[in-house]
Amino acid sequence: MPPPINYTEDNKSAQWKNLVTAKVVTKAEAQLTSANMNGGSGPSSSINPPGWWGGTCPAHHQRGHLIGNKLGGPGNEAKNLVTLTAGTNHPFMYEFEDAVYCCVLANKGQTFTYIVECDYTPTSYTTVSGFAINGAGGNPFCLFPAPAFLRLSLHVSGKPVTLGDMVKYLPKPPDDLGKAAAYTNLIIANGGYKLYTGATHVANSCWAVESSFAKVQSEAESYAKSLGHLT
Repeated sequence: MPPPINYTEDNKSAQWKNLVTAKVVTKAEAQLTSANMNGGSGPSSSINPPGWWGGTCPAHHQRGHLIGNKLGGPGNEAKNLVTLTAGTNHPFMYEFEDAVYCCVLANKGQTFTYIVECDYTPTSYTTVSGFAINGAGGNPFCLFPAPAFLRLSLHVSGKPVTLGDMVKYLPKPPDDLGKAAAYTNLIIANGGYKLYTGATHVANSCWAVESSFAKVQSEAESYAKSLGHLT
């Protein structure tokens, strides 16, 4: 059986040229044990989460799981998917989920609570030079109602698990956590890319390489219009 998951939904709004209101998931909470992290599935291509534009240049969106596939999270449940950019979803979400998986698996008989919180505060969306469109991480291809950032945390017996305690269960624990080892949650900013610098991305005026600013700006405005932020 897959883990039980509770979703919290709320209506959120953001206004630039136009006010946009959307019903979004603000929290996903899963009860994980070493025996129930199964039944997960990859993201369904038939589901376009709030803020979705497309998976290719220039947006590089991905259907990101809130409760990861590896943790038993469904990819065919709309509430479990949000629009994330490629670099946000992988490696950052993926690596944290791997640490959670290894930690829970190593502690048989214990029930952990895994929480993913999505932030949609309007001030968390910013503008970069040359664009009149506010996007997560300054990215004009990551607009509300895609989340601006996510906060990930793991708890056991009502107490948060520190990053240092969690990652020690990885096959190759990082040795450079430093003061961050004491942190009890990880904040992942949405809007980040992997390094898309290949010729294909240049030819397609990909935002990551800004090969043709005028074209990229036009594409960003089309995206904003599709969500209702611009008319």
